Amino acid sequence: MSFLGFRNDIFRLLSEADVFILTSRMEGLPITLLEAMAAGTPAIVSSVGGMPEVIHLAGNGLTVDVDDVGEYTRKVRFLLENVDLRNQMARRGQTALEEYFSHPAFVSGTLAVYSKALQKR
Repeated sequence: MSFLGFRNDIFRLLSEADVFILTSRMEGLPITLLEAMAAGTPAIVSSVGGMPEVIHLAGNGLTVDVDDVGEYTRKVRFLLENVDLRNQMARRGQTALEEYFSHPAFVSGTLAVYSKALQKR
């Protein structure tokens, strides 16, 4: 394991990784998960905050209960041994990122919420 310090080449590093792992105990919607999706890197994340929803929606990875080191180990090994599945998850993540998390998708979603709220008035 290496701690690389501050980097300006995160996209390149994520693109070269086989798997992105995020072991947070608390999260909302982490930008790092979206960055991994953009880089085409499948993810293994803890089941907190919005991460399980993103993984379910995008089909780009796997979830693990918080602090379950053994399950993280098994799922990392599983993805490393299944290159075709990793590649499918990578493609699904990139597609879902554009469909659900791009700037146009956020603008459209926000406008829809406001329109619905105004219609109720």
